[in-house]
Amino acid sequence: MKKSVWNFMLSTIMFIGLSPVQLAFSDSPPQEDLSPLIFKIEKEIKMPANSLAIDKYARYYVLSNEKGIKVLVGTYRHDEKNSGIHIVRPENIPQVMDGGCSIVNVRYDVVRKVFLEVFCNGVS
Repeated sequence: MKKSVWNFMLSTIMFIGLSPVQLAFSDSPPQEDLSPLIFKIEKEIKMPANSLAIDKYARYYVLSNEKGIKVLVGTYRHDEKNSGIHIVRPENIPQVMDGGCSIVNVRYDVVRKVFLEVFCNGVS
């Protein structure tokens, strides 16, 4: 699906008031539409203690296959200028090893519909 079609669909979703999001794709959109799943988990997620409100983060997502389990992996990076949802290729998801709760990591089992992990990074 072309980027302009994605933009139209997302503009329509935003217009009817489901969720104010900004989706950014790296190179090309994913093969599967992840936005309904992302909207669902962002409503259900319990952010870690000491983290900020979810809308203060740039939220990067990628769909992964971990030992046969379909997992939505998210890395949330505190960045109010680029906050919103960013669906990226695996090689473009931020890799940060410290930063405390300025980085939140999420792993969600798509089939079982449960959070596997939600945690802040450590601090070096």
